[in-house]
Amino acid sequence: MEISYRQLKAFTLLVEEKNMQSAAEKCFITQSALSQSMKRLSDQLGCPLFIRQDNKLVPTEKGKCFYLEAKEIVGRLERFKLEIDQSNFTISSLYSLAASFIPMAIFQIQKKYLNTNFILLETKYKQIEMEVRSGIADIGVTIIDPNWTDLEGLPLFNDHLCFICNEEHPLAMKKEVSWEEVYPLVNISVAPENSIRYLVDEAYQQLKLDYSPQFNINRAETIIGMVQNNLGCSILSSTFAFLKQHEKVKFIPLNSPKVLRTIGIIKRKGHHHPMIAAFHESSLALLPKWDATINDYIGPIGKPSA
Repeated sequence: MEISYRQLKAFTLLVEEKNMQSAAEKCFITQSALSQSMKRLSDQLGCPLFIRQDNKLVPTEKGKCFYLEAKEIVGRLERFKLEIDQSNFTISSLYSLAASFIPMAIFQIQKKYLNTNFILLETKYKQIEMEVRSGIADIGVTIIDPNWTDLEGLPLFNDHLCFICNEEHPLAMKKEVSWEEVYPLVNISVAPENSIRYLVDEAYQQLKLDYSPQFNINRAETIIGMVQNNLGCSILSSTFAFLKQHEKVKFIPLNSPKVLRTIGIIKRKGHHHPMIAAFHESSLALLPKWDATINDYIGPIGKPSA
């Protein structure tokens, strides 16, 4: 009898979820593959493990007994793997934070945890979610979505969206601008899969305006370079204003509506790593000293900056 860890993990998830689709999603396999795996496990044990009851899969009496054993075995294996992997701590982050805040946080922590090897992955927000869900990354530092059911968010700060233009632009001296005011001017945008683009599209949809920029650019630095050279205007988050002093470029807060992003640490529900709490505590302690906070580019949770 050769029963694998994957079978045991899938079995415990199916017992807990009572639904083939949601259990398959958490196992990152198809429903068909999960069904075949459970049939094989049932054949290996020589007894049925599930029955269907009121459109739910529930364990048989023998299935319930086996669940207790399987849960204990899976728990022991995961704790052992955690101890082995404890020397590695992988962070998946938005580009803007990987270039600013996170290196500062890592520097503070590694002085205390000398045996920890920090791995930093910089990518787009959808990729961050995937890397955290799949276990490639222990945590992500990204926008927190309150609608997640399988991920937990630990908020750090808010930033806001800004209209960016050349310093010679007629709106360059304004303290804030409205979405309608800049609508005909914003011809440069981040690419559609970017988190900022999602927020911009949503804001214009609420105003019943069709947002179709001339340029769709992957990198914020390229957008800023285009604005510097009078190729147009764009919308970026206030965090980018902090990263470096951009000559000839003005960041002007957008209002009506004021669009805030909640940036924080995300992790899989039930995933425990001793460095998660340490990184969170270090980040919170570092925020008040970060120049982006001091200069009002970002704001603490509950006190969004203007």
